Amino acid sequence: MRKLDIQNITLSYDAQPIVKGISFSISEGKITALIGPNGAGKSSTFRILSGLVRPDSGVVFLDGIQMKSFNDLRNHCGYLLETADFYTYLSGKKNLELLIALTKSSANATELLEMVGLAKDADKKVQHYSKGMKQRLGLAQVLIDNPSFLILDEPFNGLDPEVKELILKLLTDLRNIGKGILVST
Repeated sequence: MRKLDIQNITLSYDAQPIVKGISFSISEGKITALIGPNGAGKSSTFRILSGLVRPDSGVVFLDGIQMKSFNDLRNHCGYLLETADFYTYLSGKKNLELLIALTKSSANATELLEMVGLAKDADKKVQHYSKGMKQRLGLAQVLIDNPSFLILDEPFNGLDPEVKELILKLLTDLRNIGKGILVST
């Protein structure tokens, strides 16, 4: 079983501490939640994990081997940071096909849309998608390269209870097929 160990992440802006020495693990086949109030540093931690922000300190290990930087996680993780953004004038399927072509992935857009429950809306323009549909399309995007780990910043934010339940079931299904999932809430 693959495992990510994140140790002692710290981050500050203008001497103001944002993230104060947090450590946690993400294992394949498990869902891990990073829980805290607004302003606690959850999104900043997710930005560090995605390589968008360089921490003041902290190390990451994959299967016990220290990685050179958090940027190296990109080969093993799929990210959904805050809200997914798409070309609204294209369909959900066309957006995924474009991303698949750009990443030279062998993924199948139709299969990804089926996985996230958007098969019947595949040809609908994203501008006509609800917030929940856009969030599910974002999850399909995260799965394009079949990553071992999913890093999802507030995937339930602003969704109605029915869509939250659908996404929770999807995350449970992904966990059951061996994905390691980190969510914040």
